[in-house]
Amino acid sequence: MGTVIFLLMTGTYPFEGKNPIQVMQSITKGVYTFPSDIKISNVCLSIIHHLLQVAPDSRYGYDEYLAHPFVSTPPNDYLAELRKLFGPMYGLADPLSVHEEPPPPPPTHYEKSEMIPPPMLKKPSDTFMSNSANHMRAI
Repeated sequence: MGTVIFLLMTGTYPFEGKNPIQVMQSITKGVYTFPSDIKISNVCLSIIHHLLQVAPDSRYGYDEYLAHPFVSTPPNDYLAELRKLFGPMYGLADPLSVHEEPPPPPPTHYEKSEMIPPPMLKKPSDTFMSNSANHMRAI
């Protein structure tokens, strides 16, 4: 779960290397770094740190994960934090107040001209039989 949260927050994987062996060494040593150009809250850093522990005894379990503020705090607190973090980056006072037009709803029915006919497939037995017949003729 720590790797998933890390990936969602940074857009990169936590463990890096020039080849698979170096990646495995990073994983077994627990060596990871956060990108310097991305701002991440202390609450998020904390849960990632606790979930990416190498030793299973020191890694968060299910109960600790659910009790952590990253998971247990209502989202409104995080929305305010997101506004503070990303508002200046996009030149917006409140980036979450900018709404795009919703996409149009999918059609409820299709005209006959819009339907795409399924491709005509040969039955596997026809193909096998014709190939067998051609092979037998060659013998």
